[in-house]
Amino acid sequence: MVRKAKKVKWIPLLGGVGLFVYSFFMVPETMRAYGELPVPQYANWVWGGLGLLVAWYGVWGHRLRYNDKAGPQICPSCHNVLEDKKQTVCPSCEVPLEPLKGFFDRYPEKKK
Repeated sequence: MVRKAKKVKWIPLLGGVGLFVYSFFMVPETMRAYGELPVPQYANWVWGGLGLLVAWYGVWGHRLRYNDKAGPQICPSCHNVLEDKKQTVCPSCEVPLEPLKGFFDRYPEKKK
């Protein structure tokens, strides 16, 4: 059985960790934003939270939108339809599953 590597988006992960670490070294009293307006005391928490959110997106969040295995899957050989999203192979014939959406458009010869 071939295992797929975890997909990680490295730029958001490194940027988020960088923002999180940078939030520890911010001193709001010495920073100025928009000219002479002072930065509020909770700026460290805002930047730290934003950094954690961006790092979360880099590791797990991007999978929520671009999951190509979402929805029911079909076995190309025995045509069993499976709803379990964690299975990658058919339990009866050990063939890798494909998404059901558009399956018969990709393989018109398998229509019954």
